[in-house]
Amino acid sequence: MHLFKGAADATMSHGEGWRFLLLGVYLERAQLIGSLLEVCFGDGRKRAISDHFALTNVLRMSCALEPYLRAYTAEMQPRYILQFLMLDEDFPRSMRFCTAQMESHLRAISRRAAMSAAAGPERIAGRLAARLQYADLDELEAQGPSAFLSTVLDECAAIHRAAYETFVAYPLEERLPA
Repeated sequence: MHLFKGAADATMSHGEGWRFLLLGVYLERAQLIGSLLEVCFGDGRKRAISDHFALTNVLRMSCALEPYLRAYTAEMQPRYILQFLMLDEDFPRSMRFCTAQMESHLRAISRRAAMSAAAGPERIAGRLAARLQYADLDELEAQGPSAFLSTVLDECAAIHRAAYETFVAYPLEERLPA
């Protein structure tokens, strides 16, 4: 007899704290992946990384080697790595997935706090999620990934600042009933 019969069907209640925790996880993850890609593929490099061993290590550093190999087999191409780590909608460590999750958690936090959608962090996160959702890899490669990655990293920093100002460092008078 199972002690927790039916427990698999029950869903755990996730409150505001859980959402803030995951917001931080996905924000940090997007920033780390963006910084890694900037260092490895950015305009500041003298030449692009094309060595199989180095590309494999980029994927290892981003905890993406096995999922990448499932998607692209053993073909280590910088283009595919950029596409996978920046734009894949299903890989939990891709920048696109992370920003979609940030938007979702901020929307839920704002709804629980009874704040307007025009409040800063949710709006910035929505714009960033759309930027990654509709990004075109050919355009990114033609312009060089640095400008795009810089924009994404700047918007992640703006989300962090806006979330802090909106949910942590707000004036107490704003939230007190009249």
